Amino acid sequence: MDVFKQLLPLILMTAVLYFVLIVPQNKRKKEFDSMMASLKVNDEIITKGGIIGKIVNISEDSFIIQTGPDRTRIKIVKAAVLDKVKDNTAAAKEPVKEPVKEEAEAKDVKVEENKEF
Repeated sequence: MDVFKQLLPLILMTAVLYFVLIVPQNKRKKEFDSMMASLKVNDEIITKGGIIGKIVNISEDSFIIQTGPDRTRIKIVKAAVLDKVKDNTAAAKEPVKEPVKEEAEAKDVKVEENKEF
């Protein structure tokens, strides 16, 4: 019985570490694997290097992505993919509203114009 009491803290710490570290990591790995399996042509991805591009060709172990306004094509290995870009088409269509001088004056905020040019 004394041996069990001595090993109990070690068993409890192992169980806590398992549920805190290993289970969430396995869940993230399954989600990542399913995301990688679902990638198809015209999906936008982010690479581990920070490049954002659209998949134009898929081979067994690599992708060819198209990025930038000049449509540069880059061949990357599948291991370089970090995540799939979420579809933000609704947010992209709505222009960003910048504060104008009249709105600032309406809020009793003094707006100074820079005339150094």
